[in-house]
Amino acid sequence: MKKFWSALVHKVREWFSLDYRSMAALRIGVGITLLLDTIQRSFDLRAFYSDAGILPRAEYLRLWENKWWISVHMASGLSGFEAVLLAVAAIFAIMLILGYRTRFAMIASWFLLVSLQMRNPVILQGGDVLFRVVLFWMMFLPLGKVWSLDRLFNRTARPTKESHFSAATVAYIIQICLLYIFTGVLKTGAAWHDGTAVYYALNVDQLITPVGAYLRELPNVMKVFTYMTWYLETYGVLLFFSPIATGFFRTMGIFLFACLQIGFNSSMRLGLFGMIAIVVTFGLLPSGFWNEGCNTFTNWIASKGKKGLTIYYDFECSFCYKISYLLKRVLLLNPETVVLAAHTNSEIEKIMEEKNSWVLVDGSGSVHTSWNGVIAVLRHSPLFSWTAPVTKLPGISYLGDKLYALISRKRKLVCIPEPEEKTPVGIQNVWHTIIEVSVVFLLLYVIAWNIDTLEYNQPKLIAPRMQSIGWFTHLDQKFNMFAPTPLTEDGWYIMPGKLRDGTEVNVMNGTEEVTYAKPKWVSYTYKNQRWQKYLMNLWSRDFSEYRLSYGRYLCREWNASHEFDKQLMTFEMIFIVENTPPPGTPIPPVIPTTIWTHSCF
Repeated sequence: MKKFWSALVHKVREWFSLDYRSMAALRIGVGITLLLDTIQRSFDLRAFYSDAGILPRAEYLRLWENKWWISVHMASGLSGFEAVLLAVAAIFAIMLILGYRTRFAMIASWFLLVSLQMRNPVILQGGDVLFRVVLFWMMFLPLGKVWSLDRLFNRTARPTKESHFSAATVAYIIQICLLYIFTGVLKTGAAWHDGTAVYYALNVDQLITPVGAYLRELPNVMKVFTYMTWYLETYGVLLFFSPIATGFFRTMGIFLFACLQIGFNSSMRLGLFGMIAIVVTFGLLPSGFWNEGCNTFTNWIASKGKKGLTIYYDFECSFCYKISYLLKRVLLLNPETVVLAAHTNSEIEKIMEEKNSWVLVDGSGSVHTSWNGVIAVLRHSPLFSWTAPVTKLPGISYLGDKLYALISRKRKLVCIPEPEEKTPVGIQNVWHTIIEVSVVFLLLYVIAWNIDTLEYNQPKLIAPRMQSIGWFTHLDQKFNMFAPTPLTEDGWYIMPGKLRDGTEVNVMNGTEEVTYAKPKWVSYTYKNQRWQKYLMNLWSRDFSEYRLSYGRYLCREWNASHEFDKQLMTFEMIFIVENTPPPGTPIPPVIPTTIWTHSCF
């Protein structure tokens, strides 16, 4: 019996441990996604985040009364201020990718992300919620132990094991499980159980792409996809906790969920939702993925590279040693490439002292130093050999020599000795315990919050006065994508306006053609997914008070860019309602509905 419990504890610990390489992949993937998100949002910075946009701060404070939502973006309504904040967010995202000051970069990235999201909640979607809650748990994970500048510069100690177990790893894994379990459980509508849900989802013309339009012509395929989606979302996380072949089944689960998200994003315009949902699962990748699958593949690629290269580094410089091995791994140099300390060869050591440079010897016996050494390394890489001729160009070669000379002069500054591993004592132990207990409490809180999203759960587990914890930490969440059932009410916008000279124009796209005919691709009438989400929300009664701000924004933008006679006087927001009928029944007539009339003067 004792052996049984010991084996059970070992298996549970295996289920809830994360490989350090997987956490590094998670860190890099999240950093890249943050960077892309920041770049995308920057194109609509004025419209979405400034006082000249669709939600000025005064309107925000009037419409969103939640004192627990704190946003540094509320400090100013100027576009320039918002641009600076986005630039800072991009810098921290790059730091996260590189693994430089990882913990600080992670905390700053989470804070700036939630600040940005809270500045304009009307344009948010489910992917934004998932992104911020996963980033919260990532703040407590050791993300910079491998594949990072922190490790390269010895700012963090080398891991003694492949994987890490803590309250934060448990919280991260359970959060991913909550995403899919509750996305499935909340799909209580009949469409998910009679096989028609994907049919209705792919008839939301405001979302679908040409791929989605093609799939909706295949009724049997849509029925199969409906059941596959529901079963995978509801029960797929069980693959993460297989008692046998855990690594294999976990990898299969990650792959299946990635395929699900690729299917969603290829058939519908969902912005970064799919990328976010895939990237946040990187931390789940088991050790076997790296030890067997990934290493086998990279070694196969490396074996295609040129042989015979030997890299000599300065024995007294640990930084030089790490850079040499890093280049061998990253550039996938041939496994037979040798990395040696220069003092093992007196002739090489003499060249190194004369040139103040690393020394590389290729298969033909030719010696390369300084920037020429970089060129030699690239030439031996099966992936980057094509860049070698470019790096030999006069201008680039000159700059490369100057850069290498600078680094060689300063390399002693980064030759930091290995940090000593110290067992946390005293206040460090107390701090660790506080963090672990806090993470466990917040995890239980998040589980209760998700249970409370079930309509039939009465009474609620979290009292109203305790909801402020979720709002303050931004762990409030509800994963109700296409739940309880996909939309059956769809449509498109028409915005006819009158100019000062009497001309009628289409305010939405800036042309003089005003037509009520259905566009071929409704989803592409929106500039991007953020505008799509915003305008879909404006049709809802819940967001009717936001129409005034949007009307004022359109008037300002139009009149600022047109001459006096062509200035906009009035316009209407008309939504052409198109209801999706059950499969096999005629489409009912559309219903033009005027939701807003605006006068610019």
